[in-house]
Amino acid sequence: GVSEDTYTTKDVDYPFGSPDDYEVELFVSTSYGCTDTILKAIHIRPTYSLQKGSSYYESFESGPAGWASGHDDNVPLNSWTLGEPVVFVGDGGGGANAWYTDITSNQPDAEQSYVTSPCFSFDEIFKPMIKFAMKRLFNANRDGAILQYSTDNWNTVTPLGKYEINGLDGIY
Repeated sequence: GVSEDTYTTKDVDYPFGSPDDYEVELFVSTSYGCTDTILKAIHIRPTYSLQKGSSYYESFESGPAGWASGHDDNVPLNSWTLGEPVVFVGDGGGGANAWYTDITSNQPDAEQSYVTSPCFSFDEIFKPMIKFAMKRLFNANRDGAILQYSTDNWNTVTPLGKYEINGLDGIY
């Protein structure tokens, strides 16, 4: 729904009722008459606490289930779609739906988009494992995928694993 709250402090905490996508508009004014406004989508994700011996599986047959796509603020392109891919080869891992892109050759090369998962707590897990099905049809020197994680609410993001391009190792 739509709500409006007024705060007179520089640090504001706002409790959202449930995980969802929210359009948040921030209006700021000073005692000198200066004002500014910003509108931004805020993605509040559910958190799953995994226990020893438990697992998490998502086929996306019932919708996004706390997953969301987004893009770099400097490059406002996002071609991610949740649904049944137009071109799909092989077994997708359990259902007809998947997160996919359908970038055409006439689109710019600058897209910096992503899909984020719900949050997971691994406090009870000694050696967590991540396994996912990914089908790819990348354009050489243009497309790619990186699995990243954060342990501090996305203040710092760490790539998981390593990559190799033309015999050169890198971190990712």
